[in-house]
Amino acid sequence: MLKILLLAAVVGVSAQLGRLLSDGMDSRRLVLVEMVRCVRSLKNALLFQGMPLPDALMQTGGMDGLFSSCSLIMSLHTGMHGGEAAREAWKLENSRTPRLSSEQKQSFEFLMEQLSTGQNEFQLREAFDGYLRAAQNETAQLAKKQAARGKLTKSLCIAGGLTAAILMI
Repeated sequence: MLKILLLAAVVGVSAQLGRLLSDGMDSRRLVLVEMVRCVRSLKNALLFQGMPLPDALMQTGGMDGLFSSCSLIMSLHTGMHGGEAAREAWKLENSRTPRLSSEQKQSFEFLMEQLSTGQNEFQLREAFDGYLRAAQNETAQLAKKQAARGKLTKSLCIAGGLTAAILMI
């Protein structure tokens, strides 16, 4: 009886390990979702509240300081465009936002460049809408990939637990 309980515990622990590993794979998608939330807030501050870009970035202040860092850099270097400020902010905040891919970072830099050089509200709206559309598509793709990888990870962990249980018999 004790042996059966031990075998069940091995399988149960391996199943939980699979679940934990699977949940950890979702971090890039969650960071991107937070980024989208912050960009929407930035859009609101720029277009509807009429704030200057550095002030709007400071108000948004999300992503563990990425937007605040961009604001500070743009305030200190008045001639610097948004894309340059974003690149500098990534260097400062890289330890806190390592989960984003280089393409995602470049996309944000391009958005910041467009926001700092936009001449009218239409150009700003187009820049925001393009970034948000691409980020939401990428979020959906990451969710699909994570679901498939999660199932595979869970299955492999359960199979490993069953194998260990069989070897213990």
